[in-house]
Amino acid sequence: MAELGVRRKVTSAVLNHTHGDVTAVYVRAELIDQQRDALQKWADYLRELVEV
Repeated sequence: MAELGVRRKVTSAVLNHTHGDVTAVYVRAELIDQQRDALQKWADYLRELVEV
């Protein structure tokens, strides 16, 4: 995802990695829109690979 321009923090949230404390739940929630965008970029990338 880094090659697609997705920030490491967002990729970690997509993979459901946490920071190990209570605030991790809030971080995931605040990044939901960015996660959606990251997954769309990933889907578009995979679609390109399959259609080639």
